[in-house]
Amino acid sequence: METCSRTIHGLPLLRPGEDPDEIVLGCLGKAAEYYDVDIYGFGFASTHVHLLHSAEHGLQMSRFQGHFNGNVAREMGRLHSHPEKLWGRRYRPMAVSDDRESQRARLKYVLSQAVKDGLVARVLDWPGPNAAKALLDDSPLVGYWFDRTKEYYARRKRIQFEKYDFATRYEIGLKRMPAYLNDSPEEYRGMIAELIEEIEQEAAAKRGGRSVVGVEAILRQDPCTPIVAGKKGKKSPAPMLFYSKRPELREGMASDYQDFLDEYLLGSARMVEAAERGYHLDPRLCLPTGSQPPMLADTILQLSGFNPETAFPTRSFPRAWPYVGGELPPPPTSPPTRKLALLQVDDHWEVVGRGEIPTVHVPRLDLDRFVKPSVKQPISIYPIPAQEIRHLPEPARAPP
Repeated sequence: METCSRTIHGLPLLRPGEDPDEIVLGCLGKAAEYYDVDIYGFGFASTHVHLLHSAEHGLQMSRFQGHFNGNVAREMGRLHSHPEKLWGRRYRPMAVSDDRESQRARLKYVLSQAVKDGLVARVLDWPGPNAAKALLDDSPLVGYWFDRTKEYYARRKRIQFEKYDFATRYEIGLKRMPAYLNDSPEEYRGMIAELIEEIEQEAAAKRGGRSVVGVEAILRQDPCTPIVAGKKGKKSPAPMLFYSKRPELREGMASDYQDFLDEYLLGSARMVEAAERGYHLDPRLCLPTGSQPPMLADTILQLSGFNPETAFPTRSFPRAWPYVGGELPPPPTSPPTRKLALLQVDDHWEVVGRGEIPTVHVPRLDLDRFVKPSVKQPISIYPIPAQEIRHLPEPARAPP
């Protein structure tokens, strides 16, 4: 999956800097570890973010993106004293096909953000978090997750603490894209080097000798002032829902989605129709695997006197666990922050010793996850055809 999020009004609220960089990488590492998401590449600019990552189903993607975007918005607002919202709209997702050509093209686009926009001349010159450098030299990206809750209670107890006393260090290892898992590390790094060379040559030809903005000008930007006053930021049209360099694969992805949507709409209609007759149907048998019950069906069922909280099994529909097809793996426990040794002096506490900052390693490559043969779950079939629902007997009702 590729996702894109843009700041409101094109404000450079993601401007590179020591504090913003380690905060953004810390939020990315926390979200990737919490929701078990593989990061293949990213492109951070002052006004938008592109992420190329894995997603087994829509619920995992939405919760990962909501965790990352929500915490980045709170941290950047706190850092730049920006009280309003940070993101201009909901993130834009796009599924990428599993062929090598398509995945290479999307990674090239994600890595080219700063160069194609004329900000820097070379990909490695970008002063912020740089996925290209991590992919080339196989180095982890380091960020920090700050426990603001513990900082808040420390301030209330008048405990003097330093910047990293309630922080967790995250080391993020970018993984190889699924289509390139059979390549050796040297071959994959060679492909990345070719991508970077293509990006820089195409951008230089497009500029035609014009100079770039430069690192110094980027770092001087005011986060709360639009880059180009009075003008809207550049937004090129993005592919809709699916991306593939091969037309036949793109048509196949669209066809699969249409089949999924047809089954989803048919299952929703069956649920509503049966509920109107007083029958409680399990959405795991009515809806396709990997989907979520629709809010519209929930509203119709409640208006018809149907209580979804008692009709369906626990953790199935709609509020306890809104995901059909199985449960998500339990999230990992929150890592401990640095342990402080405190000493009470009069009516306040003083720090007399500090422990090590805990580090969470987000794995770089897990081949066992990909070598196992993928078993596609069969499409769930509703046991009672839709035309037979109308002929079901009325359920027995208690006398008034």
